[in-house]
Amino acid sequence: MKRFISILLLAIYLLGTTELHQLVKIPGMVAHYQQFEKDNPGFGFVTFLRVHYMYPLNTSDQDYEQDRQLPFKSVDNCGITINLIVPQPYYFTAPQKMYALGRVYPIHKGNFYAYQLPVSIFQPPKA
Repeated sequence: MKRFISILLLAIYLLGTTELHQLVKIPGMVAHYQQFEKDNPGFGFVTFLRVHYMYPLNTSDQDYEQDRQLPFKSVDNCGITINLIVPQPYYFTAPQKMYALGRVYPIHKGNFYAYQLPVSIFQPPKA
């Protein structure tokens, strides 16, 4: 059941955010090809693709509306978004002095940058 739900959610996401929803138009393309083959005997599928995809649409053609319904013939506005995350240096200013138990302790002066921390705690000694 989990596999079915995950495949369903992936399909919904891909059909809604990419041009994969154009594949739903393939049965219409098959029907249009059969009509094209009936009207133009001797022409094959490659010729059908060349006529409908390589050349600009002829608006005076009687099947212009059917030609526009072919898959990948028009671009739909789908919700593809690209998010870029650019890391910014995180810093904070530490207090100059700390008061505890009636004594004053000096603290690190200046800004502390998180990217200055070592990646690993196990490093050779530094001079």
